[in-house]
Amino acid sequence: MKRFIKILALCMLVAMVAMTFASCGLLGGDLSKIKSRLNKKDYAVITISSDSQIESIVEAMFEEYGLSSSDEMPEKALFTTTEDGESVLVIYEFKNSIKALQAYNDDYEDALKLAADDLPEDYGEATYGISGKLLYVGTVDACKDAFGFPMNLFIKEK
Repeated sequence: MKRFIKILALCMLVAMVAMTFASCGLLGGDLSKIKSRLNKKDYAVITISSDSQIESIVEAMFEEYGLSSSDEMPEKALFTTTEDGESVLVIYEFKNSIKALQAYNDDYEDALKLAADDLPEDYGEATYGISGKLLYVGTVDACKDAFGFPMNLFIKEK
């Protein structure tokens, strides 16, 4: 019985540490680290930091899904695909995790979910969500390659 309690306590401790890291955004990293990870896995990566370009990309995403455009704009965006075009990923980086969470809750969640639903089934499972100051949508495989672990909190139902 004592051994069971020790194991249970250890599992709870590991879970609390993982939740703390995730809530602080320590697990996802920043776009430069993600870009480096993706380049090592032979993804074609485009990073955009121009305000006007990001604004037009975000507005186009909202317009495509019939949603009203968001007031919250990311500071950077990253787009990627493999050479065969099968693992796609879009990541928006906000100023901080509070801005990202506010944008996600206000406007972006619906747009990201619709974008995940639009990914062709032959690309693999689609996922979307938030990690620290990053909002993402893409395939589970691409998210795993970008973040270093599976980011499948919200998986598109097939």
